[in-house]
Amino acid sequence: MRAGSMQPDVQVGEAERERILALLQENADELRSTGIRRLRLTGSIARGEAKRDSDVDLIAEIDRSEGRRFSLLDLAGLELDLSSRLGRDVQITALHEGLNPTVRAAMEAHAIDVLDDA
Repeated sequence: MRAGSMQPDVQVGEAERERILALLQENADELRSTGIRRLRLTGSIARGEAKRDSDVDLIAEIDRSEGRRFSLLDLAGLELDLSSRLGRDVQITALHEGLNPTVRAAMEAHAIDVLDDA
């Protein structure tokens, strides 16, 4: 059993997608302050197929402009913080220019925009 999977407000299916989207959008300003320029929900939750043990898959584009730093520790901390808020494990994939276009397309196929400052 994974951490957070037994939270009382965790739902399944399309209701869970809407709950996750609402919580992420409520935290949009805080996400922006970490350097997230664009955030998309993907995976089973985005498709409305969430089960009780599904994790939250997010695709993030990070502001890498001059003077901005976003490390792996920042990413791990953000995953932990969001896991606590959402009541589910969270996995964030940070996109970058070197990512294989086929892999990127597959990841983005069912993605739903949560935050888009790009």
